[in-house]
Amino acid sequence: MEEIFRIRPDARIIISSGFNEDELSNRFSNLRPSGFIRKPYSMAVLEAEIQRVMREE
Repeated sequence: MEEIFRIRPDARIIISSGFNEDELSNRFSNLRPSGFIRKPYSMAVLEAEIQRVMREE
């Protein structure tokens, strides 16, 4: 994520993990993804999160 933001600071990143969001936030220090979905997830959940992130400005 650091490298993506270095190249493109306005990138919107959705993280998917089996860990919860709090555990992951410790790993990324001050970097914040635009979205988060917990594994396992359905295509409907992924689609909803992508649409939510794309609506944000």
